[in-house]
Amino acid sequence: MKIGFVIGNMSNTGGTERVLQLIANGLNKRGYQVVVISMWGNKELVFPLDKQIKRYRLAKEYPKGIGRNLKNIISLYQIVKKEQITVLVDVDLILTFYSLPVKICCPGLKTISWEHFNYYYQFRKNNRIRRLAMRMAARFSDVILVLSKEDKAYYSNHLNIRGRLCPVSYTHLTLPTIA
Repeated sequence: MKIGFVIGNMSNTGGTERVLQLIANGLNKRGYQVVVISMWGNKELVFPLDKQIKRYRLAKEYPKGIGRNLKNIISLYQIVKKEQITVLVDVDLILTFYSLPVKICCPGLKTISWEHFNYYYQFRKNNRIRRLAMRMAARFSDVILVLSKEDKAYYSNHLNIRGRLCPVSYTHLTLPTIA
């Protein structure tokens, strides 16, 4: 199994990036092949990844416009094919907009959408787009990882989840079973 993580900007200094670094390095140490794909960013990583983990960056700056986003979807597809990634993890539900077209073009690719905010968190920017991403992830992702059992209940009550819905457990570095 080869696992690809897609994140907005791995060179940021936030908690999401730190947790991804811990999970990616932990999975690598357990024998998984891991690829980390940053959608944009032009700085060095603050949180170092093991040398065996392949890293990609699709653009230096945040993608603006349909053309740039389509180019990033194509680049993501090419990386998934080249690296023979079998499980693609969106490290933010909004990245479903990128992974879903790739999943459609790669039969057999499993996707995990990993949310780092609680269900009712209101984003200042793009809140409607994020809500659409939640519905798309609920419909098309094989697994959705949420912060807590409470969030799992919110997702279950408000969205039509087709895949598995799991609260994250950082005490066990394992992947949820993907049927």
